[in-house]
Amino acid sequence: MKKVMHIVDSLDRGGQETLLLDLAITQKNMGFLVEIVCLFNEGILANKANDNGIAVIALESKNKSMRKKLSELKVIINDSSPDTIHTHNRRPLFMALLAKPSYANRTINTRHGNGVRGLYWSIAALFVKNIINVSNDLLQSSNWLNRVILKYKNHVIKNGILINQQTTQGDNPGRIIIVGRLNPVKNHSLALTLIKECINQNLAVSLQIVGDGLQKSSIQKQIEELELQAHVTLLGDRSDVQELLTQADIFLLTSFSEGHSIALLEACAAGLPAIVSNVGGNGEIVQNTKTGMVIALDDIDGFVSSIQTLLQDREKWLAMSKATRQWAIANASMENCAKEYSKIYEN
Repeated sequence: MKKVMHIVDSLDRGGQETLLLDLAITQKNMGFLVEIVCLFNEGILANKANDNGIAVIALESKNKSMRKKLSELKVIINDSSPDTIHTHNRRPLFMALLAKPSYANRTINTRHGNGVRGLYWSIAALFVKNIINVSNDLLQSSNWLNRVILKYKNHVIKNGILINQQTTQGDNPGRIIIVGRLNPVKNHSLALTLIKECINQNLAVSLQIVGDGLQKSSIQKQIEELELQAHVTLLGDRSDVQELLTQADIFLLTSFSEGHSIALLEACAAGLPAIVSNVGGNGEIVQNTKTGMVIALDDIDGFVSSIQTLLQDREKWLAMSKATRQWAIANASMENCAKEYSKIYEN
């Protein structure tokens, strides 16, 4: 029985962490022995891992020296002796290679977003078995060392999700939802600007913002400045995102950068037409005018016009809802994603 050790910063709620956890659960169901090592705190999603019989080991303390953490990680790897060390993003890759360089030929690295780049990552990537990019765009936009010198190590495995049966019924026209950490790259400021413009054009819309983070106070301030208190609700970190998606009408994603958004995949599976910025892997998920709309970041009129179209043409909304659900079932299942990773492990 093959043993896989996933190494990640933590299991705090987020797209990368959700993907890792659902992948680990699916791998366990496929017969793998799976464990997760967190370089920092366990995070809220660790409970779900434990409930599914997956061990989570956290190195914890922020005050612990790098040398001490490397020493602990080396002991953990030695005791486990995994067949594959699956690192997620940059820091787990560095730590795994430094702690146990002799396991480099068992180590793979998944790049979950454009933050994983630069000379140090490229040097580390020289030593790993395989590099996984979660979208075609992520690979194509990476540096020349990764695209040319390390081309033979690179693969694209698009993210998958556990697809639920529940879907939106369109019972709340105009209820828009955005899901993601409240950080600058998610560009919530644009989302609020769009809602204000919709209100100015007498469109009956509301916005639910799901997530928490450092930008919360600045988002609250902008809501007040735009006088959107009656139209925008900050829901914070939620464990019932699936239910919230099925009660919404439109999914909005205004990010400056994306890899292969888990939140967007979940929205598609819930049958939500999505209006997204034309960045990263968004255009690989949303089929423009068929399952949603892909809009240039600077095209405010395009965003607002798309919202208006879905509000006023409910037959179009229904067609998009059905199409995006069908796309998710065919292209975004975690089972297929896990099978692709299995091929990489065994290669």
